[in-house]
Amino acid sequence: MSVKDIDLNNKKGPTLLENNIPAEDRSLYRIGTFYVAIIEITHLGSENLHELITKYRAFSPDVLVQGIDASYVFGVNHLLRVLQLTVESWKRGIKLSKIMETDILMRLCCTSQISKAIKVGGLKNDSAACFILMSENLDSVLKIKKYIEGYYNEIHVSVLRIGKNKMARLRSEFGITHKKMDRIFFENYLVEKAALVKFQSK
Repeated sequence: MSVKDIDLNNKKGPTLLENNIPAEDRSLYRIGTFYVAIIEITHLGSENLHELITKYRAFSPDVLVQGIDASYVFGVNHLLRVLQLTVESWKRGIKLSKIMETDILMRLCCTSQISKAIKVGGLKNDSAACFILMSENLDSVLKIKKYIEGYYNEIHVSVLRIGKNKMARLRSEFGITHKKMDRIFFENYLVEKAALVKFQSK
């Protein structure tokens, strides 16, 4: 089993690019004191998604569980860098919401509005998705990872793969009009935009 350490302070971001990570061990990482597993689902069914997430969170209370619409994740590196950003922000007491799972979703969607983040980047029936599992207890992460993977037949590491269509859709979503923008520049743009999300009191 291989666990990859992620260091956001490295200007190049995570040193292992998604296309170079073997399928059998690319889903498990370590960010600071947290172990992180990423599960990519090619197709969610028509189940009640709120109840589904609630069930997964109850299965292992010491594991943070968040489900995300895969179309809002610009590759594994983007996701890992936002997770790193969230973890470091919480260490400094900079929180967008009461729970870290919500912060992750808000930063991925680059919004300070919880309702918008859930509507835009939350799980959707009959769509591709990814589940993020985070805990300081590796055994707990592996336990719930195995449980969730056993629930689905359609798991594939290509779900978060970057493509021209995803990049074009996200550029449109975020109103980016620059004509010359490669994938690395766009990933950096999304991470910087995520870092600028601020808490807004009512």
